[in-house]
Amino acid sequence: MQLYNSDPSLPSVRPTDSVPVPPNPTHLTATPENTLTFLENIDQFTHVQAAVHQQFCPTNDFQRLLADDLAECLWVRNRFGAIANQALNFALQTTWDDISQRYPDADPALRTHHAWRHIAADPAQIRATDIHSRASRRIHSDIRLLSSLARSK
Repeated sequence: MQLYNSDPSLPSVRPTDSVPVPPNPTHLTATPENTLTFLENIDQFTHVQAAVHQQFCPTNDFQRLLADDLAECLWVRNRFGAIANQALNFALQTTWDDISQRYPDADPALRTHHAWRHIAADPAQIRATDIHSRASRRIHSDIRLLSSLARSK
């Protein structure tokens, strides 16, 4: 059984040869380049990441990865929270006239209820809300794990 390529037209690399490994394009750590959209502020993300590292003081690679994951989850949750807020504002604006005609004395709670029902019909908004919820659960999980690691030092 041959473990390396014997075709002479291809480069010969044996298992014992030192082969440079290209960097992983998915990066294990959260960096501005793989976390932010072009519209988002790199300094704000870096500030969140630094605050998480200052709070939990990671001492090894695993703890640093967890801290970076927590910073990324906080950032993503805030992003999708902002999307949900904008969607609610838009839904309130677009349903305002309809609610005013059907219920001339509608209070803010009724208007908000109808706006949320309008949003619930939009699959993209449901997805954004789901991502926000999953990021929130992951944040709590990361905080518990980092806290328990810090206590076990």
